Amino acid sequence: MDSYKEFVSTAVKAYKEKDLPRSLRFFDLAVKQNPNNPEAIDGQIQVLMKLREWNKALEAAQKLVALDKKKAMGYSYIAKCYLETGRPLKVLKICQVAKKNVDVTLHTEKPMQYLKNLQRMFGSAQRQKEQSNWLATATDPTAKRARTSLAENSNEANKENEPSSILGLHLLPFELLHAIHLQLPFETIVRISAVCREWRKVVISSPTLWATLSFDSKRNLTNTQLEILVTRAKSSLTTVQLKTCTRLSNLAFKSFTIQRCKNLTHFEVTSNLNISATTLSNAISIMSKSLTHLNLFGMSVDDPLVRRVLNTCQSLTSLNLANINTISNKAFQICELLVSKNVMLALQHLNITDCSELDDATTAYLSHACPELRTIKMHGTKMTIATLHNLTHFPNLEELELVDGLRTGASGLHFENAMLTFGSAKGIGDNLRVVTITRYAALTDVAMGYLAEFCENLEEVTLSGCAKIGDGTCKALAAHCKKLRSVDLSSCPGVTTAALVEVVKDLHNLEVLNLSNNPHVDGWFLHKVVEHGDELTHLNLAGCSSVSGAAVGRLAQKAGKSLEYLNLDNCTGVHPDTITRLKEALPKARISATFTVMKSTKLRK
Repeated sequence: MDSYKEFVSTAVKAYKEKDLPRSLRFFDLAVKQNPNNPEAIDGQIQVLMKLREWNKALEAAQKLVALDKKKAMGYSYIAKCYLETGRPLKVLKICQVAKKNVDVTLHTEKPMQYLKNLQRMFGSAQRQKEQSNWLATATDPTAKRARTSLAENSNEANKENEPSSILGLHLLPFELLHAIHLQLPFETIVRISAVCREWRKVVISSPTLWATLSFDSKRNLTNTQLEILVTRAKSSLTTVQLKTCTRLSNLAFKSFTIQRCKNLTHFEVTSNLNISATTLSNAISIMSKSLTHLNLFGMSVDDPLVRRVLNTCQSLTSLNLANINTISNKAFQICELLVSKNVMLALQHLNITDCSELDDATTAYLSHACPELRTIKMHGTKMTIATLHNLTHFPNLEELELVDGLRTGASGLHFENAMLTFGSAKGIGDNLRVVTITRYAALTDVAMGYLAEFCENLEEVTLSGCAKIGDGTCKALAAHCKKLRSVDLSSCPGVTTAALVEVVKDLHNLEVLNLSNNPHVDGWFLHKVVEHGDELTHLNLAGCSSVSGAAVGRLAQKAGKSLEYLNLDNCTGVHPDTITRLKEALPKARISATFTVMKSTKLRK
């Protein structure tokens, strides 16, 4: 293929098939053969912009302008590249150059359309320049008055030159503007409300646009700003997410009560000890009838608050109380009262991880009042194996997470017997899909054998850091759990490659396999992965010191689906050149290969 036209046609075909790397390769060949042909350069720019390689696209666009300065297409591309790389002043400059040089009499390229693109970019760059502190200017009354005065003076000065706004908002129906705004993130909505009086009127008149408030620590939200936003949204507010907003205090949260935000369905406030349990309780009481998701991770929560939530939020399906050490079993005693009144909770997802004061009584209370519970995550230093028996009362349980396992306790129950009782309970075997048991020294092959035998519908199993499990666990999973898609056996030194090969051979749906820090994983095992891991797309071999570079190199030839993620961190037997070749062979895969200073020095020697 040495013809310029063949290069272009092949590139266009690959572009239509969405094979962008191949399309770019042939456009590059076409430009190399004929550097002064605008058709090839134009295609090259479009592919580079699709790949978001803005600097390379900018260089190509500058070449296109150099070929013909009277055509607007090149200027449009340059302005787009500047805008995407955060250089608004450059956008303003290129727009001014385009107005001087473009010949509007050329109709072959539809130059008016390109000029409109430039005007849009000009306006966007101007807004970016004027609104660097978007939320402060949106909520500061002094800034609003100054901005209004400036806008009025600017409109008077430019009235003759620009009779209509750049985007012509006055020409669009309100319903269309509302539909457009609904597709934008919340921070963009706030910015729009600070642009001008016309835009502010459109945004404020659409209360549903303020239905979601979502902020994190990066936004640096203050009490005044939150009060203004809640006042603006009022009862239309349905979702609040305030993650680690440590500048907020009780003063701001009282606005939820004052404005009667009774339609909230999702309330997520995390890692802020400045908010008292009383303030949270008052706010939640307003939204109790509609609330379905509540996340209070790391907050100041006490027993009365939890009791109020369980008693009043009858529609609550998800509750996160993780990392809270101030709640005890007394918070869940209200479940007995609810059961006596024949009231069952709708709770489906519960997270009580790192709640150090909770014990077996908590799961006992919940077992009678939460028949629909599907997910439970827990880690309490006072919980014993008796908790596993309590979980048999949740027939719809789909996901179980035990961090650091369970203590033996005074009952003297063995974990193997408790696991047998749990796995064979009615409904558990049919519904359980995800099991996570990490850093549990008492977990054995016998216990996992019982679980695998009765829970054949398991799809994800994580047993990270369980030092006592070995080949028996792998053989049981391979024999009974044919639907497994993800297996995590990281830091399990008792698992050998012979059993791992059975996992790869027999689990035909396996997509994710984590074997990090396993000293037995070697080249022979990877050879079996190449042969039998048809569905495997994610493989973690971090810290597997027995893995060789030759074996890793063969992973590019794996049968079935290609790898999408491969972790080779601290695999000292793999040379950096092998990793480079593997990245070339698997261009779409994310390959991690970092080494500690000590091991990288040893590798160079």
